[in-house]
Amino acid sequence: MENLDFPPPLKAKQDTQERKNVIRILTSALASVDPFSLSIKHISAKPEIAVGGISLGKDPFLVAVGKASGRMALAAARLGFRRGIVVVPKGYPVPDVPFQVIRAGHPKPDANSLQAAQAVVSALEHEDSVLFEISGGASALMEMPEEGLELADLAWVYDSLTRASTPIHDINEVRKHLSAIKGGKLAARVKGRSVSLVLSDVPGDNLYSVGSAPTLATTTTIEWVKKVLQERGALSGASERVLRFLEKGREQPSKSIPTLLIGGNADAVRGAVNEAMRMGYPTLSLPLSGEAKDAASFILSHDFKGAIVAGGETTVTLTGPVGRGGRNQELALWASLRLEGKETLGALATDGVDGPTDAAGALVDDTTRSFGDPEPYLRRHNSYEYLERSGDLMMTGPTGTNVSDVVVCIRP
Repeated sequence: MENLDFPPPLKAKQDTQERKNVIRILTSALASVDPFSLSIKHISAKPEIAVGGISLGKDPFLVAVGKASGRMALAAARLGFRRGIVVVPKGYPVPDVPFQVIRAGHPKPDANSLQAAQAVVSALEHEDSVLFEISGGASALMEMPEEGLELADLAWVYDSLTRASTPIHDINEVRKHLSAIKGGKLAARVKGRSVSLVLSDVPGDNLYSVGSAPTLATTTTIEWVKKVLQERGALSGASERVLRFLEKGREQPSKSIPTLLIGGNADAVRGAVNEAMRMGYPTLSLPLSGEAKDAASFILSHDFKGAIVAGGETTVTLTGPVGRGGRNQELALWASLRLEGKETLGALATDGVDGPTDAAGALVDDTTRSFGDPEPYLRRHNSYEYLERSGDLMMTGPTGTNVSDVVVCIRP
């Protein structure tokens, strides 16, 4: 059995008390969003298994998909679930649970994503009661294109609309229509009772966005999809398969089932704030959004003595040559240009994976920039290389949870 202590240790340089305190606060943020603890409070086992007060009988089936699905599934197993399928990203540890485990591609779906979808769809043909456990990452981990389409068509939609600067909400809505299981289409395959527990990784905890909402029917239409593709100039590059599908306008049926939010970024922020207060710090809570560079400036613009905790998700607009990094590393490195005295800032991706790197984020102070000028690295979006040299990366490995990002800045 794998070592699955939660939360995993945050490994970072801790040569000052302020660095140790930031790590302690961020660790409390992670502990507050343990998928096991958040899930198990919604499940009861007597006299029958029930989720959110809805009875699922004595032997329901489990479908858990996403970066947090391992620990969410562990909660179900502890309260009597004996059969099910768990889908996690490749390389993610999974607790010892009595379920089939499939490791699939993320952030892009792969052949295992197709296998996972087929396994779930086949299982649902024979099940009368089902618990779905959905967390961020589910969109890529489990995929089945609509009839007549291929996986490449869904990848094309994402890539072409991203290049056209389409809002992510619109991109996800278009993908739902081209998928045979997203936007409530998976829930429609259940013959009997079903419930969904969702751990949110999206701003505002919009349940229609987490994992492309396989248990909540979309409110958009094929005509709306055509309009978006047309407005974004994407139809000219569409395959004949996509054009035929849009012309037919026929999809798998969809429906919404009872879907409960079990946690999100606000829980992580609350955990960090509570720990900072226990340590004696005055605290200030802020939203985290926009460009990573601007978010760093926003946080540090507050003349507040104590602990500042920001939660949410930033973006990085890539320009010119691109190196290695993630939004939290970029935010932290920009912040290092303005830190003075004993100010210390840590920026953490709660899933433990910041961008396409093995780092979870970075922990910086006024010594960080002593390793050279960070700005040339920032212009190339190459924060990882600089922070590796300065020894300021934070490492956790995949944490087993996923609720966006948390930034903590201590100003004594």
